[in-house]
This record gives sequence, C-alpha cells and structure tokens, in this order.
Amino acid sequence: MNSNLPLHQFSRFSSKNVDETLKNVSNIFCPHQFELLENASSLSVLVNEAKFAQSALVYISYGAAVSIQTEQLGSCFLIQVPWNGQAEVAIENVKTQIKPGIASVVSPDQAMNMRWSNDCSFFTVRLDRQKVESTLSKLLGHELQEPLIFDSKFDLTTAEGKSWVNAVNFAKRQLELPLAPIVAAPLLQQIEDTLCLMLLQLPHHNYRHKLNAGRDNVTPRSVKRARDYIHDNIHLDISLEQLATVTGVVPSTLNKHFSHFIGQSPMKYVRGQKLAAVHEVLRCTEEDINVTDVAIKYGFNHLGRFAHYYKLKFGERPSDTLNKSKL
Repeated sequence: MNSNLPLHQFSRFSSKNVDETLKNVSNIFCPHQFELLENASSLSVLVNEAKFAQSALVYISYGAAVSIQTEQLGSCFLIQVPWNGQAEVAIENVKTQIKPGIASVVSPDQAMNMRWSNDCSFFTVRLDRQKVESTLSKLLGHELQEPLIFDSKFDLTTAEGKSWVNAVNFAKRQLELPLAPIVAAPLLQQIEDTLCLMLLQLPHHNYRHKLNAGRDNVTPRSVKRARDYIHDNIHLDISLEQLATVTGVVPSTLNKHFSHFIGQSPMKYVRGQKLAAVHEVLRCTEEDINVTDVAIKYGFNHLGRFAHYYKLKFGERPSDTLNKSKL
C-alpha cells in the first residue's frame, strides 16, 4: 500500500494481467477495450475506489502507456482529473489534452477514446446519472427535455474549477474518516448531493442558461397539485381525468399548464416518474426480485413498451440495471 497515493485506504485491486484488468475496470466504469502502446511489455494496474451513496471517487493508474476505447457510460458522469502525467481524450471527435490543471468531463451518452502517457494516473469522480439529472430537474422545476451534456474540457484553474477541486478534496477527507454507522449513510448522501450541485455549477453544459435565467413564472397551483398527487400515488394507474378532478381544472387546461411550465404533457410526466421509481427499485434492491414484477407493480402492463421507454430514459435495459445491483 502506497500511502502517498489518493484513497490508499480504499484499495479495489491491483494486477499485471490484461484480462483481469479489463474485467475489473469495466465493472467500475463501463465496457471498454485497451491496449498497450509504445512497445510496452508490462502492465502494473492499481485502482483505489471510495464509494458514497450511488457514486464514487476512483484513483487509477495502468503503469504503462495505454490506448482506451469505451462504450457509452450510460449510468454515470465522469470527471477525470489527471493526478500525474497527461492523456489525450477524444469525445465525439473533439480532442482535449488533459494534464494536472485540465480535466475532462464525460457525459453518460458519450463514448470516448483515450491515450495515456506511461506515467499517467487519474483521480476520477463518478457521479450517478439519475442523481445528477434528478438534482437538475429539481432546480429547474420540471423534467429534462434532453440529456444533460457537458463540454469535455474543464479548466481547473478557473473560479468554478477551483470550487470543484475544493469540494472533491472535502469529500475525499470525509470519506477517509472513520465514520460512525449512525452518521455514515446521511453524510455519504450529503457528499453526493454536494458534488452533483457543484457539477451543475460548471459554466459549459446545455442547461446552464436555463439555470442562470431562473424561472420567470410561478408554477400554477394545478401543476403543483397534480405533481403531488402523482408522487403520492405512483403505484396506481393515473389518468388525465383523475388529475383534472384532483386539480379542479379541465383536462385541456391541465395539458396546457404542464406543456408551458413542465415542458411535457401530464401523462408523459406520469410515465417518467413511474420509470424513475422502477429504476430506483432495480438499482438499489437487496432482495430477490425480477423486472416483470416491479414493472407491473408500477402499472406497466405492456412489457415491450415499458422496456423501450426504460432504455430511452436510462440508456440500458431494465435487466442490466438489476444485474448491476447484484455486483
């Protein structure tokens, strides 16, 4: 154990074997391929991982120059901060040289290619996609209309960059403390909440202008009542007529209010909340469950359509989410 390296108390694995490394790193991040560069004949991989809530801080070094090609991350955002050395990161044909002081941000629906120098190591923050997007939705007051996407280059010397580094260092220090069980869970959740908020403060993402603009209209009472009813009765079959009765407005008016203030129809909002509820059960369960039972519990009786909408929203099949929860 090297006590000079980040997260040295949280050793995940070390290896000199290519196949073992590929399997373990894929489980931590996403499916990918890598190969040794510059006639390197040896590999000396070290990974430390400190988990908090559904996210994690990860230190990784390959001990050799490598080329890495990933699939879409799907379930997380990655903020990759070089601890040592440098790397070229290409995301959607945009290449960025990252080194200490310059980080990269990879959004869930993006694949990437990387080339690491032989002395390169990364200190990476892996933030749960649903948590980040849920935080953004709450700030905006409505569901997201398109995926959240960040610019790939992140200058850590800016004011926002320094604030991010300070937040990550704080998180690292808290994770390294011997936490009493009674405070561990709420503290780890608070750390995740804080880093999600700090990430959304970055200036270069496709929702930043909406966060800056704020909400220039007060959400009508009909929408608030409808949302409260949906959240309180998410297991039930909910119709537009029921929502109209609950809110005291005719269906056409409720449709108009939701379209203007939420950006989608009431029934699409219902579907999105039910999908989110299913996703939360599948990814966090410790029980022996199956996808069909959970889907039906939340009112998805047409399983083919359910699976289609689920993959559109979360970038993976329901069974993939459930399998990850068992790792």
